[in-house]
Amino acid sequence: AAVAAAAARAKADEDTRVKAEAAAAAVEAAKAQELAAAEAARIKEADILRKRQEEAATEAAAALAKQQQAATDAAVAAAAEKFRLAEKFRAARAASNAAAAAAVDKGRLAKEALAAAAVVAAGTEAAATATAAAAAATEA
Repeated sequence: AAVAAAAARAKADEDTRVKAEAAAAAVEAAKAQELAAAEAARIKEADILRKRQEEAATEAAAALAKQQQAATDAAVAAAAEKFRLAEKFRAARAASNAAAAAAVDKGRLAKEALAAAAVVAAGTEAAATATAAAAAATEA
């Protein structure tokens, strides 16, 4: 009977030890599961952060592209204004050249008119001299 009691006690001790090991294994499994869940949450958070960074980079690239487009538009507008001013300058220079040519032509015409007037005056003086000579000849 003592052997049977000792065997029953040994069996109970073995059952207790097995139960304790199973409980410890269950605790370790729960800890491992908790660590895995925390790691999954960290990975998910890192993925969300990466996506936000990608969105921010995309927005920054879009803003830079808009700035570059604005700079290009400004450069095109400046070039167009420069061309417009150059055209205005060319037109003004052409008008100035035409006015100078007209002034030179006007001066030439004035000189010609003066020369013609001098010829007319000389002709008138010659006619007056001839008339006076004819009058003197008539009196004589």
